[in-house]
Amino acid sequence: MQYYHNLVDELIANDIIPMVTLYHWDLPQYIQNQGGWINEYTIEYFVEYARKCFSELGPKVKWWITHNEPYETCWSAYGLGEDAPGFKDHPGTYPYLCAHNIIRSHAAVWHMYDKEFRATQNGEL
Repeated sequence: MQYYHNLVDELIANDIIPMVTLYHWDLPQYIQNQGGWINEYTIEYFVEYARKCFSELGPKVKWWITHNEPYETCWSAYGLGEDAPGFKDHPGTYPYLCAHNIIRSHAAVWHMYDKEFRATQNGEL
């Protein structure tokens, strides 16, 4: 986290408004080994990760993005198998499970932020 604190501080010092993307193809291997985005428990992991980011960086960061290119994550990684983790399930259920869980994770993080952080941090998600 210290790296990200330093990065955000440097951005602010140079009049650059930080905008943080919480998920950009960087799922921990432990979670991927449990199925990654096709496992609904990944939603809970993602909410806890986001809570940590909001707690640590939220006083300085006002703009948050939950997922970078969720379509690509679900279709290319869980359908076509072209990107990590390389599941090839086309046509199949994996891309749909992934999309369902990513949408649910976005909603869960939004509601958590709204309930726990928005009043004090006044950020946008």
